[in-house]
Amino acid sequence: PKSFARQLTFHEKDPSHFNLAPAISPDGKRMIYFTDKEDWEGLQLMEIQGRKDLGRILKSGSKGEHESLHPFSSGFSWASDNKTIAFVSKQKGRDVIHVMDVDLGEVIEVIDPQLDMILNPAFNPANPQELTFSGASKTQQDLYIYDRQSETLHQITQDKATQNAPQFSPNGNLIVFQTNQLQGHQIAQDNNSLVLYHRDTQQFEVLVNGYAQSPQWMGNNYEVAYVSNHLGLSNVFYFDLKTKQSQAL
Repeated sequence: PKSFARQLTFHEKDPSHFNLAPAISPDGKRMIYFTDKEDWEGLQLMEIQGRKDLGRILKSGSKGEHESLHPFSSGFSWASDNKTIAFVSKQKGRDVIHVMDVDLGEVIEVIDPQLDMILNPAFNPANPQELTFSGASKTQQDLYIYDRQSETLHQITQDKATQNAPQFSPNGNLIVFQTNQLQGHQIAQDNNSLVLYHRDTQQFEVLVNGYAQSPQWMGNNYEVAYVSNHLGLSNVFYFDLKTKQSQAL
């Protein structure tokens, strides 16, 4: 990786055992990530340009409202203001979404959709009052949109498949996500497809059938980056909504 990327964390020096789920602010200046350095699982803030450590902004287990942060299964999202993040933690035995002002280092809102599990909340870049996320009720894991202003919850999917990692397009009109339901309605155990949800028509469109996960929009409304191991190794690809084709990055 050092031949094409710049290393930002150094577990030998911290010391730490893991540094996970990095999320870069929309202006590209700061990054939030999970770490266990100092023997505490928590959230760390970094200034990217000079690799400056801006400190621990939250420790898991230090207070009752942050019993577990799910660092191996969930991630963060930045709002368009470059200072507000959303993440999941367990509170009183149930998952909730915390909205935090990283400049203040304070949680400013707690969202409890009354679900058994919540993963990967993501802000709408065009409307920070909206969040999408994957949530489970009993054994069924579906996608939801939560409106912070009206405090209303809208369920997008309702089936036996497992949907995860939803991401709003920059204009907020589309949501891309991964699902273990392949074309032909086959449910796979260790395989995911990429699907696009059109909010205006409420229609679903399969983009990549199998061997695709972790979608991210590439700064526009028609290109989606994702990870695929269909050639045997995990690499980054992108799907062009205009040409309906995938290419390796």
